[in-house]
Amino acid sequence: MISVRSIENAGRKAWLAGLGSFVFGKEYATDKIDQAYTETTQLVTNLMSVGEKLEKSNEHKFPDVDQRILQIREKLGLDSRQPNQLQELEARVLHLSDVVNKLVEAKSAEALKETQVKKPRAPRAKAAAKSTDAEAKAAPKPRRRTAAAKKATSTTVAKKVTTAKTSQVKAEQK
Repeated sequence: MISVRSIENAGRKAWLAGLGSFVFGKEYATDKIDQAYTETTQLVTNLMSVGEKLEKSNEHKFPDVDQRILQIREKLGLDSRQPNQLQELEARVLHLSDVVNKLVEAKSAEALKETQVKKPRAPRAKAAAKSTDAEAKAAPKPRRRTAAAKKATSTTVAKKVTTAKTSQVKAEQK
């Protein structure tokens, strides 16, 4: 039979193994992170040195590109000789927007005056609206005709036509 003391020893050994694996994992992860950091730093410095060498060696191979870039900048007005050009353009735009706003306000004021002159007085308009509403309510609504009413109307029309024809025939015979 297994004694309590042997179970306690096994539990203690398991606990110590867990603590040991925790510490080992922490140290292993810390070492790997430090290694990755140093390798990354070395890689970046190597890439920068290679880029600097390439830039120095190719600097004089493409003078046409630099000239073309300068020409495009001059055409677009991005010349360094005119640093205040953007500020001048902003001032012009603000001035033009003020002028446009004033014109819009003047036009809207004119339109408002025209609508006020053309508008009929309010009491007359209300009275006219009330009278048309009252007339519409008082007017009889047309009734819907049923199928029987339609049939009766068509037969009376047919009778009138036949009587008109017979009277015409009698008049001709005389």
